[in-house]
Amino acid sequence: MAVEYFSPGSYIIPMDTTYQNGAAIDTGMISAYGLVYALLKQGIPVKWAIKPGKTSVDDTDFIASAQDIQTSAIINSHNYSGGPFIIDFSYAALALPIIQSWQLNHSVTVHQATAAFTAPVAMTLRRAPRISIEERNARVIIKYLNSAGIPDSNGNVWTTSSPDVLDHATIANYGFLSSAADPCKRLKYDIFLSAHTNDRDWSGNNPVEVAARDALDTFLRIGGMLHATCHSIQSIENIVGPFITSTFSVANQGDTFFVEKPDFPLTQAVSTPTAPSRPGGAVNTWTATYLPSAQRLAYFRRGTLNYDFLAAGSYKGGTGAGKIVYEGGHEYTYDMKKPYTHTANTDMIFLRYLLNSVLFSVGKPRIALNASPLNIPVGFPSNVVFSLDNEGGSEATSASVTITLAPFATYNFDASIPPTSIVGQTLTWDETALSGHTGPGTILTFTASVTPPSPGFNTVASYYTYYDDNFNESYSLNYCTSIQATPGAAPFLDKTPAYQTVNPNNMITWSITLGNYGTLSLNNVVVKDTLPPEFTFVSAVPAPSSIVGNVITWNMPPIPPLNPAAYTITLTVLAPPATTRTFINQVTMTGTDTSPASYSITDTAEVSIINRPPQVTVLNPNGGEIICNGTTITWVASDPDGDPLTYKIQYSTDGGASYNTLVSGLTAMSYVWNTSGLPSSGNYLIKVIASDGELEGENTSDSTFTIDNTPPAVSWISPINNSFIKGYITLKASATDNVGVTETVFEYSNDGGINYNLIAIVTTSFDNVYAVSFDTTLLPDGPYKLKVTAFDGCSNTTAKILDIVIDNTPPVVNIVSPPDGSTVSEVVDLLISAHDNECLAKVDIYIDDVLVHTEIVGNDTDIQFIYEWDTAQFAEGAHVVKAVATDCGGLTAETSHTYIIDNLPDHYTQILIDGTLEIPVLKPDVEKIINFEVIAEIDSIKTIKTLEGTKVIISGHVTFEVTYSSTSDDQKVHFAHFTKPFLGYIIWPELPLDAELCPVIILEHKQYHLLNPRTIRKSVVLFVGIKLC
Repeated sequence: MAVEYFSPGSYIIPMDTTYQNGAAIDTGMISAYGLVYALLKQGIPVKWAIKPGKTSVDDTDFIASAQDIQTSAIINSHNYSGGPFIIDFSYAALALPIIQSWQLNHSVTVHQATAAFTAPVAMTLRRAPRISIEERNARVIIKYLNSAGIPDSNGNVWTTSSPDVLDHATIANYGFLSSAADPCKRLKYDIFLSAHTNDRDWSGNNPVEVAARDALDTFLRIGGMLHATCHSIQSIENIVGPFITSTFSVANQGDTFFVEKPDFPLTQAVSTPTAPSRPGGAVNTWTATYLPSAQRLAYFRRGTLNYDFLAAGSYKGGTGAGKIVYEGGHEYTYDMKKPYTHTANTDMIFLRYLLNSVLFSVGKPRIALNASPLNIPVGFPSNVVFSLDNEGGSEATSASVTITLAPFATYNFDASIPPTSIVGQTLTWDETALSGHTGPGTILTFTASVTPPSPGFNTVASYYTYYDDNFNESYSLNYCTSIQATPGAAPFLDKTPAYQTVNPNNMITWSITLGNYGTLSLNNVVVKDTLPPEFTFVSAVPAPSSIVGNVITWNMPPIPPLNPAAYTITLTVLAPPATTRTFINQVTMTGTDTSPASYSITDTAEVSIINRPPQVTVLNPNGGEIICNGTTITWVASDPDGDPLTYKIQYSTDGGASYNTLVSGLTAMSYVWNTSGLPSSGNYLIKVIASDGELEGENTSDSTFTIDNTPPAVSWISPINNSFIKGYITLKASATDNVGVTETVFEYSNDGGINYNLIAIVTTSFDNVYAVSFDTTLLPDGPYKLKVTAFDGCSNTTAKILDIVIDNTPPVVNIVSPPDGSTVSEVVDLLISAHDNECLAKVDIYIDDVLVHTEIVGNDTDIQFIYEWDTAQFAEGAHVVKAVATDCGGLTAETSHTYIIDNLPDHYTQILIDGTLEIPVLKPDVEKIINFEVIAEIDSIKTIKTLEGTKVIISGHVTFEVTYSSTSDDQKVHFAHFTKPFLGYIIWPELPLDAELCPVIILEHKQYHLLNPRTIRKSVVLFVGIKLC
């Protein structure tokens, strides 16, 4: 029992009801056994997976993920149970057409693994079992085998006339075994199936029955297997045996079914929804005392008593190499047109036990000593190869062997495993010497020089071996090996090398040696070499007589007697491409002599084709690069065997944690990669997988690289959008990129953006700011577009455009009125006009270089406005008024006029206003005066004639606005408003009564203080004058 690794692509034949329950054509659970038989018949090994120590037949044997090869359904992490079968990936290509052909006529489900997995392999079945059936009630067994699709030895559907249905006369005449003349008879069959025989069938004392009993005993002793049901159990065990019991009694009792050994190969059958009931028949349960190396596997229970239903053991307590299985019941009821879990099919569990026995017959270990060649000349020394083989499918554990050569055989001291001891003609290998070598196949080989003393069969060696299996049973065998000595020709055929290893597409050369150790000439010599169909014939010396398909034929001259190496044929073939597999090549030589006798001898040679994986190296990108859209992935690859390669490219976005397939099926070693749909990142890897059709080689970028699909970010710093520029200006833009900006391109357009003209290409920056000087004086004034475009290393670009106006022409400004040099007084209307070719921003008015007014234009090209100049706020005399116009580009123009201010009155007087102010009743007390504002206004002027001349009477009022803090906590600041009238006059003797007068009033003096919280003392002096307007 070993846990084995299986590659993706291996096939799994499930044996549980999740995936093997269908009955579209037949019950797939049963016809699966026929598929296994068909695969074995074609030389494809099948692994039988059984988890050791499982406590229930429904326990998981292994877990794997796969895909149904018919429906393509995905199977994720399925718990395979019921003893599933596995075909390793190395045989998958050969197995597939067999599976597909089988599925045309049977409802068998087969999965193909999508990921590697491990499974406990109980045995590796390497050949189809050779099946024989007891003639009495053969129809029962025939029905079972035909249900499974297992044919007879002729490949036909079983009938009672099949050559492998044996009556007792045939059995007595060595129907199980080789020729009667051979003292070391060989097995013709692996298993004998007996459904129902009566005691009288085996108990007769006539020579036929006696010989039949002896033949069955010999068959089982030397390694054959028996599966008996119903009355055959009683008649064979009690009459021919006993084989596995010391006491045996039919019970035919029991109600509830139990499986005692769920991990035994014979009990591999998953449960059905309806528990199985005890089948009918003369013997369906029993009680027994078992010999050592035998065990009960399943039973029925009634109350506290158990009644055996299925038992197995090795021959007579392990004193032989055979296997005996007893299963209760006469004939199992089932319907192949219904699913395994159908209530009509509860007996299918019992049918599976029998079919398990059929496979177990070639799965159990069996150690045998074989000799080659089997035919050698009498009285002439021949080199005989002895091979100690485990002819089963599972390991023979704790094995030892003693071989005693016949006196006419001389050991050549060339054993592949040195003997533990050599005493005379006896060679012994103990358990230590054989440890690790007793799995299925050849355990050891050696040669001896053999000179047969007489014609016919000669016992060339006797041997005794002891070994265990993995299922708690032991075996031993005391037996012999023979060769046949011939008085006539003794053909010799040797194909060398017997084993060689080559690589795909390489030449394979064999030497085929033809000889004759006999005393008569070998005539009519024909040599046929059957090449595996995958091989290609290249040449041969001598040339073949014919080539038909894969069969190479030579018609050779007679081989004289006693000529061990008369002729040599050199054969050269071409190994197949992209293959990992061991091929068996067989050559056969036939001939005749004058005795007369016909001869046919065969030799084989193994060739292991070891496919070597391709080698591939990623060239670009290999790490550290910045990859742009449209980059070319390149690699170099070669196949050491010269196989043509195809390529698959995968990429990783996460540093190799996972991969996505980009493209497959490429034959060139480059690929243009469209990365436009991928996110920018510095965590990419490329993997290139090269395939020769069977094996793959791969290589990944040495380190991660960057894919850059992100354009730069760019923005204008100066000028700003819709601004006016002039002269030399520095254009500035900020540009950044996830990888790096390679350059910025500054351009301008004077046709609304249809065409752009280069200003400069800037490749250096300071703190990501790119700047260039732009001389606007070389361009006419007007609207323009400025564009800055940022580029990164992958030519990803981003552009930003803004609108500007170039204006290098200053505005024009005029003071329209009053004229320069005028004398002005009171409020004067200054009329200002300005003009610009593009856009006026403002006009500033300065008086004596002090800005007094700014007129905002609002982007018009022309403006005319009036500024009301209150000259009373200025000193008498000359003042300069300057108008400065500024256009939208910042260009300015100015003009100035000088005016004479004359605001002094011709006659005047002073008016005193004093007294107190009382805080209104509703106002709170004054704590502190914050502000005391005095505003004097003239209400009217009246002229009258008096004796002194013209009197001008002036009336008006004074407003007192007092802001104070109060003693109130509710509101601290208050305001009080007072109005006081005033009246005065001025004598202007010669003034005409109708003269137009302009008054002048000036606050000369004000004084105030708080007398008490309710009273303010005030004193105000007004200067009041008049002048002709």
